[in-house]
Amino acid sequence: MLAVFDNHRVLKIMAEFDKKKEAQSQLFNFLWIYMKMVLLIYTFIRASRDGFWELHLSSLDALCKYYFSYDKQRYARMVPLYITEMANLQDTDPDIHQEFMDGNFAVNKNQIPFCDIGVDHAQICVKYYIILSECKAYKFYRSTI
Repeated sequence: MLAVFDNHRVLKIMAEFDKKKEAQSQLFNFLWIYMKMVLLIYTFIRASRDGFWELHLSSLDALCKYYFSYDKQRYARMVPLYITEMANLQDTDPDIHQEFMDGNFAVNKNQIPFCDIGVDHAQICVKYYIILSECKAYKFYRSTI
C-alpha cells in the first residue's frame, strides 16, 4: 500500500514539473507532446501484436486526435467509425466480440508471442507471396523453353 502512495506522490511531482516546464519552454512542450504520441503508437503496436482487444481500441482512440492534427484525412474519417462500430460489437455480435477479446483479431502464423499482425497487413503479405510465387514459376517456365 505504501508503494501506491509513493507512486501517486511521484506522479504528482512529475505533473507539476511538466506544467512548470511547459509554461517555460515551447521546445519542451513540443517534445513532450511528441513523446506522448510515440508512447501511444508503441501501446497500439503492443496491443495489436499481443492480441489485447480493449487496449487496441483505447490506444487507437487516443491516437485519433493526432490524425486530425496532422491532417491525415483518411484516418481521421475512418478511425472514429471503426472505433464506434467495434465498441458496439458486444451488442451487435457477441460471438465475434468474444473472439476478439480472446485475441483473435490479429493473424499469427507461427504462434510465437508478439508476432501477430493485423488482418489487412496479413492480406498484403499473402498477396505479395502469391505474386512472388507466380514470378518464380514464370521464370522457371521461361528457363525450360
